[in-house]
Amino acid sequence: MKKNSIISSTQEQAVGSWINYINDLRIQKLVENISNQKNNLNNAINTLKNTTSTINREIISTNRGGQLGIHGFIAEVAECGINNAREQVIGNKNNCIWINDNGATDLILNGTNIQQKFCISNFSLNAIAEHLKMYPDYIKNGGKYMIPKDHYEKIKYLLSLSEKEAYKTLSSTSENTINEWRRVHNVFEKGDISLKDLMASNFEYGDVKKEKIHSSLKKEETKFRAQDKKIREKYFEESKPTFREASNVANLSATLEGGTEFVISILNLKNTGKRLSQFTEEDWKFVAKETGIGILKGEVRGYTVYGLTNFANTPAALANAICTSSFGIAEQLYLLRKNIIDEKQFLNNSEVLCLDVTVSTLSSVIGQVLIPMPVLGTIVGNSVGMLIFENIKTILNKKEYEMLSNYIKELDYLKSTLEKEYQNEIEMLQNELNKFINVLTNAFNPDYELALKGSIELARLSGISEENILKNINDIDNYFMS
Repeated sequence: MKKNSIISSTQEQAVGSWINYINDLRIQKLVENISNQKNNLNNAINTLKNTTSTINREIISTNRGGQLGIHGFIAEVAECGINNAREQVIGNKNNCIWINDNGATDLILNGTNIQQKFCISNFSLNAIAEHLKMYPDYIKNGGKYMIPKDHYEKIKYLLSLSEKEAYKTLSSTSENTINEWRRVHNVFEKGDISLKDLMASNFEYGDVKKEKIHSSLKKEETKFRAQDKKIREKYFEESKPTFREASNVANLSATLEGGTEFVISILNLKNTGKRLSQFTEEDWKFVAKETGIGILKGEVRGYTVYGLTNFANTPAALANAICTSSFGIAEQLYLLRKNIIDEKQFLNNSEVLCLDVTVSTLSSVIGQVLIPMPVLGTIVGNSVGMLIFENIKTILNKKEYEMLSNYIKELDYLKSTLEKEYQNEIEMLQNELNKFINVLTNAFNPDYELALKGSIELARLSGISEENILKNINDIDNYFMS
C-alpha cells in the first residue's frame, strides 16, 4: 500500500505542477509578446522620426527638385518610411528601399521595382506615359507605377464606367467630368498600361506637400499607436485561460489518473498471488471500476486545479491539495453515512488524510525549488518526501504499538491492584461504620445503663482520654458536685 500511495500522490502532484507550468507558459508568452511589441512600436516610431529628418535634411532644406519636383521626392521618402514602419509595428522586417539615384526606379517594395509619380496632370497618368517613353520595357521587366491614393481611386472609378454610363452619370460641373473620363480612357486604350500596372500610394496627393507632410506623418504615428494598443489587447486576450484549454487539461488529467488507477488496481490483484491470465471476470470488473473512478477524479482535478489557479489566484500546489483532500474526505463522509465507520473514525481518518496531503504538497514544493525544472522537480520531491514520510509513519506505528501495548498492560495491572485495594478499604470502612452505628445506638438507648455504656464507648471512639470519661455513678456525682 505504501508503494501505491506514493505512485498515486506523485501522479496527482505531477498534474498540479503540469497545470501550473501551462499557466506559467501563458504568462511568459504574454510578457515576451508585450516586450517584443514595445520594441516593434519603438522601431516604427524611430523610422517615422528618421523619415521626417531625411525629408527635412535632404529634400526641404535643399529644395530638391525645385518648386515642381520637390513634391515627388517628399512622396518617395515618405512612402518608403511608412511602408517600413507599418511592417515594423507588427514585428516584420523592412519591405521597402529608397533607391535615391534619379533613375528608372524610385523604390523597391517587396522585391518589385516601383516608379512613383505624384503629378496633378491627368491623375499622374501623363507622367507615367512620359516615363514609359524613356523606359518602354519597364512594365515588361516587372516594374509598376505608384500614384497617389486618391488618383488611383478616381482612375479606377472612371474606368468602371462605360461611355453611356459616363454621359449619364457625369456632368461638366461634377468632380469627375466627361473630359477626365475621356483622358483616362485614352491612356488605357492605347494598351501601353493597364490598371494592374498601377499601385495606390499610402498617401493622397495633398498629404505629401511640404507644408503638410509633417502633420501627415504625425497622423500615421497616431495610427501606429492605436494599432499597437490593439495588438497588445489581442495578446492579453490570448493569454487568458480558456474553456478549451481547461478541457484539454481535464482530459489529459483524466487519462493520467485513470491510467495510474488501472496500474495500481492490477498491482493490488497481483499482490494477492494472481497472474494476469488468472484474472476472473470479477477481477477485471474491479479494475474497470477503479480505472473509471480514476478517470472521473482526474477530470474533476483538471478542471478544479485549472479553475482555482486561473480564476481564484490559488497556487497550483495548494489547489491540488484542496482537490485531493476533498476527494478523501468525501469518501470518508460516504463511509460515515453508510455506518461503515463511526464519527470518531471519520475524524481520525480525515486528519490522517489531510496530513498525508500536506506532506505531499510540501515535498512537491520543496522538490520544485531544489530542482527548478517543470514537473520533474515536483515528481522527485513528492516521491522522496512521501517515501521518507511513509517510512517514518511505519516506525512511528511500531513505536506507538509498543507504547500502547505497555500502556494497556500497565492499565490492566493498575486496574486489578486498585480493585483489590478498593475492596479492602470498602470492607474496613463498612466494619468501622457498623461499629459506629452500634455505639451510636447504645449511646442514645432509652435504657440508661445501656446508654451509659454506649456513651463511654462513644467517648473512647471519639478519642477522649480515660481520665475524662465518666464511667459510673460516682464519677458522675463527683463531676457535677465538685
